[in-house]
Amino acid sequence: MGTADLLGRDNEQAVLRRLLERAQDGPAGLLLDGEAGIGKTMLWREGIALAVERGFRVLTCEAAPTETPLAFAALGDLLDGVPLSSYKRLPPPQRKALETSLLLIEPGDGKADQRAVSVGRTDANPLARC
Repeated sequence: MGTADLLGRDNEQAVLRRLLERAQDGPAGLLLDGEAGIGKTMLWREGIALAVERGFRVLTCEAAPTETPLAFAALGDLLDGVPLSSYKRLPPPQRKALETSLLLIEPGDGKADQRAVSVGRTDANPLARC
């Protein structure tokens, strides 16, 4: 199960498994919160491994400190590896915003619409199921 033997984290691992069971039926979410050094990253990695084992497509990214001021840097990392053909399934305003944000097309008359980019990443997003 997963990538790690997380000693003393049986309850947390059970929560991860229940989350993945719910996610098979629809959107689900989990917030890992707590002080630095308590193992949130290990639980996050365990959740990723469990999701991959269950056949989920997992998109992850970790922005480096130097990338945080760059608009959409994490989005580019997150969607790296998603086939470009998947973008065609998005509604035109969301597709244009995403393609502009990822520097796949010229912005044209302005910057990417932040709301369109955000809406393109909701649970209704066809990219989430590609």
